[in-house]
Amino acid sequence: MKIKTIDYIIYSFVLLAIIISFTFCKKKTTQPVVKDLSYFTGVLRDENDFDGCGWVIELDVVDQYGNKWLEPLNINTFNLNLIDGQRVKFNYIPKNDRYSVCMLGTIGELTMIVPD
Repeated sequence: MKIKTIDYIIYSFVLLAIIISFTFCKKKTTQPVVKDLSYFTGVLRDENDFDGCGWVIELDVVDQYGNKWLEPLNINTFNLNLIDGQRVKFNYIPKNDRYSVCMLGTIGELTMIVPD
């Protein structure tokens, strides 16, 4: 009779451990959430005169981080004629794990950009 009780306790403990491990293991999302808009708008600015800067986008609306500027990492990968003052529509993924010498605004990876 003692063996059955010990087996029951062991099985209960193992089952409880499995339930707890599944309860507390949640898949973490690493993709930052961008505002619920179909696209952002702004103006291309050539900031190559400033040390460490290049092409940036002056946002029409302050972003979720309180910045008025976007420092795109990959603007040269798009087939876009870069003209200072040109209005653009774009989407991006913020890259909060990156730092910038320019330190003008949010650093982001463009997912699309077109003239507005």
